[in-house]
Amino acid sequence: MTALRARDETRLATLRLVKAAAKNAEVAKRFALTDDEYEAIVRRQVKMRREAAGEYDRGHRPEQAAQERRELAILEEYLPAQLDDAGVRELVMQAVDETGATSLRELGKVMSHAMRTVQGRADGNQVNRIARDILSERAG
Repeated sequence: MTALRARDETRLATLRLVKAAAKNAEVAKRFALTDDEYEAIVRRQVKMRREAAGEYDRGHRPEQAAQERRELAILEEYLPAQLDDAGVRELVMQAVDETGATSLRELGKVMSHAMRTVQGRADGNQVNRIARDILSERAG
C-alpha cells in the first residue's frame, strides 16, 4: 500500500510479480503456503534478478542491469539478513569437521551439510567457494 501511495512503480511492479508467483504456487499446491514456502519464492525471484543482471551486463545493456538490481534490492528487504564471509566460513568449517572431509573429492558431502545449516542465509555459490578454499587448505 505504501508503494502504491508513493507511486514507486519499481517497488509496486516487483511486489506484484512476487505476489503472482506466490498465488501460482498456492494454486498448484491447492493449499495455503507456509512462511518458508513464501521465503523460497522470494529467494527464487532474487536468484532470477541476480542472473538477469549478470546477463544484461554481459550483453552490454547497463540500463536493464540497473533495473534488475533495483528490483533485487527491493526483494532482499523481505529476506532474513545474509551471512558475511566470516559467518559462512565458520559454518563451513563446522560442516567439514562434522563430515570428516579431507579433500575436494568430498565437496558434495560438505556442501550438503553446510547448505542445511545455512538455510538460505547465504548464497550457494558463496558457500561453495568457501568450502573449496577450506578443503584445498586441508588437502595441501
